[in-house]
Amino acid sequence: MHPDLLGALGYVQLAKSMGMTGEHLEAACQAPIYLQEEVRAKNGIERMALGQMMLAQGRTSWLSKLATKQTQPKALAVVLEGCERASLTYVRLMRAFQECRQPKNTYTTVSIGVGQANLGAQQLVQNIRERSVQKKI
Repeated sequence: MHPDLLGALGYVQLAKSMGMTGEHLEAACQAPIYLQEEVRAKNGIERMALGQMMLAQGRTSWLSKLATKQTQPKALAVVLEGCERASLTYVRLMRAFQECRQPKNTYTTVSIGVGQANLGAQQLVQNIRERSVQKKI
C-alpha cells in the first residue's frame, strides 16, 4: 500500500463517520491528496507526519461535531477535553514538521575543556583560567 494512502484513508473514514455525503465527502476525499501535492513531502517520514497531521485534524473535527450532540454536562466535558487534546496534538505535529524543514538553530556551540568551539561560524575562543596564587605562611 502506498504510504500516502494510509493517512488519506483514515481521514476519509473520519469524514464518513461524521455523516458527510455527496460534495462534502468528495471534498474530504480530495483534501489529503491536495495536501500531499502542496507540501511535497521529501521522504517517507514527512509523508507519515502529514498523515498523522491529517488524522489529528480529522479527529478534532469529529470530536467537535460530537460535542454539539452532548446533552449531559459530564459527557460534554469529556468530549471537549478530547477535542482540546486532539487540537494540541495537531499543533505539535505542525510545529515539529515546520522545525524539521526549517531548524531554528543552525549554529552549535560546544564547550571543549578550557576552550569553546563555535562550529557554525568556525571560530575557536579560548577561555583563560585564573591562576591560583600560593599564599606564604
